[in-house]
Amino acid sequence: MPSREPLVVGAFARLRMAVAVAHSVAGLTLELRFADGTSVRAGPHGGTAGELGICELRAMVIGGGCPPWPVLADRIEHLRLGGAGVVDHGGGLAGRVVPGPDGTRREVWFPTLLAPTTVRDLLHACPTGPDDCIDASLRVDGALGVVTVVCSADERVGAPQLVESARRASAACFVRELLHAASDPAAS
Repeated sequence: MPSREPLVVGAFARLRMAVAVAHSVAGLTLELRFADGTSVRAGPHGGTAGELGICELRAMVIGGGCPPWPVLADRIEHLRLGGAGVVDHGGGLAGRVVPGPDGTRREVWFPTLLAPTTVRDLLHACPTGPDDCIDASLRVDGALGVVTVVCSADERVGAPQLVESARRASAACFVRELLHAASDPAAS
């Protein structure tokens, strides 16, 4: 049986997507700011008076319960990914430069609610640049129903080229989500 694709992305879906990215990319933090001025910060370590662990926040969102995250999600005014060197590229894209044993790599990430097989097919059809020097990997969080796409390249690829490639891939996923929502009679 084919997997069911997502409908229109609401507040709770945006929360799930942000939590999935923060959980799947090492070292990220996620700040949730509510309309009443309060905020919650979740980071890789957590356990402090001012910070939850991202794994704890993920478990809370998956479990729903108390607090009722689907209801609270409507009150979130701002979601912000943070961490060492994180750059917000706009349009749901964020990234950073990652040092490694073989030199530095650039990464750009974005979440989608599409099924992993659909995402793979869309990425396969997206041009990545000269010599296919940009890699894309999927980090699937089945419990949250989110796929985080990580586009990466070594230092030979400029940041603008990597961001543009990730933007094309993200746009392809977003268009597919919109097409599915428009074609589903339950969405109206």
